Amino acid sequence: MNKTTVSASDPETGIEEWMDAVNHKDVNRLYALAPDEIKQQVSYDQFVKDNEDNILFKPGLEFTNYTVLNKTVNQSDARITAMLVLQKPVSENSTQNESIPVYYTFILRYEEGQWKVWTG
Repeated sequence: MNKTTVSASDPETGIEEWMDAVNHKDVNRLYALAPDEIKQQVSYDQFVKDNEDNILFKPGLEFTNYTVLNKTVNQSDARITAMLVLQKPVSENSTQNESIPVYYTFILRYEEGQWKVWTG
């Protein structure tokens, strides 16, 4: 993944962690990255069930980078709108990839020494 290194105090670290978890198809890690408030509303089992057919977990799909479009941050909360670049194989047998822009609004909360992230 092409990424710019950001300071641990920068909420973009939450986006980078989220992208890496999605790229590794790691539902456990995605749930662990969720803010406590979300975990109180959505159980782990429900989260896993909700993500069974998540298109982002299909083989061959990978986020390669992102561009921040809007960023609002205070000490422990942030809201970032970003365009992520999703690489998708042109066909199953192809070595060429197609770049698809995907827009997300990330809601982040600084908890337990790291930025927890949820997509809105």
